[in-house]
Amino acid sequence: MPKKPEVLPALSRPQLVALAKEHDERLVQAVASFSSSVTEIGRELAIMRDESTQFYKFIRVPTQEFCDGFPSWRAYARYRVANLCDASLYDHIAAFSLTQGENPIPEKFVNSLGIKKSAQLARLEPAQRSQKVLAIAQQASASEVKRRVDEILAESKPEPQKERLTLLSRSLPQQTIDLIEEIERDGIWMDGIRDGDKTVPLRAKLWHAVWANFKANYQGELEAGAAYREEQEANADKDHQGWPNDPHGSALHDIPSADV
Repeated sequence: MPKKPEVLPALSRPQLVALAKEHDERLVQAVASFSSSVTEIGRELAIMRDESTQFYKFIRVPTQEFCDGFPSWRAYARYRVANLCDASLYDHIAAFSLTQGENPIPEKFVNSLGIKKSAQLARLEPAQRSQKVLAIAQQASASEVKRRVDEILAESKPEPQKERLTLLSRSLPQQTIDLIEEIERDGIWMDGIRDGDKTVPLRAKLWHAVWANFKANYQGELEAGAAYREEQEANADKDHQGWPNDPHGSALHDIPSADV
């Protein structure tokens, strides 16, 4: 059974200050020592970072900027562990996290992997860190471990939800159908159509692009057509008002039929 993290009882300010100084000193010693392990440094960084205690606020250094404590953990870490870059700070914390919580990995094993491999394994969910994956991490290079972790994460991603399609039927002259099929044959391979989005079929994306382009290029003509349609519909409504007495005197006869 993994050891449960210690829950600190409510502490007074002097107690918090004392603990903060204790862990601050441990961190300084761990970073200064060549024999310190990845998990030792990661543990102290994680403790100082814990927002429930905010130990970094109780560390004062004899400088004008931080004489009243550090405003953030990052400011504290950058000052106290200046020889480690930001990425390395977070990698150490990630490596230490492998030893905690669900499916923990022994510290000795984590330290044997080193910082780069351990940080990559920390990207996986606990259940994904199988014995097979750990064995690969132990034997492979850091770049190979990263590649394997990327593969595992890619395999675990859900398939993209495909957009629902609706059948649209039109009766068209054969020459128009031939023209459409000719354009489709090459159009689906255009750069803007084969964009990598697999949620919509290529032919459906081509059709959308064709009509979106038509609308953009003929916006003025479409507006004129809309005005004419509204005028004809208004005339038809007026004729419909006398429909019971004059069933044959409708302006609808003057409206061209649309095969929809």
